[in-house]
Amino acid sequence: MQRLYLLGRFSQPGRLCVECGALQSGDAASCRLCGKPTEAAELGGAIVDRVIAAGGKVETVEIHQALARVGGVAALLRYPL
Repeated sequence: MQRLYLLGRFSQPGRLCVECGALQSGDAASCRLCGKPTEAAELGGAIVDRVIAAGGKVETVEIHQALARVGGVAALLRYPL
């Protein structure tokens, strides 16, 4: 991810897989990718940490209507899908 855009107040509870490290929204007790147990995580902080660790940039904005319409988080990918 080249750049992550977040609303300044973005915070969403989610889950972190204890085995593969996958992040997921919702409250599923098992990972959607590997089936192993998950633990509670705050997704905003976890995503920011991962983007910075991978050399990406994070930009927070206080007010942005389009960003709010898509849940408060968006990204500019380093490589096209």
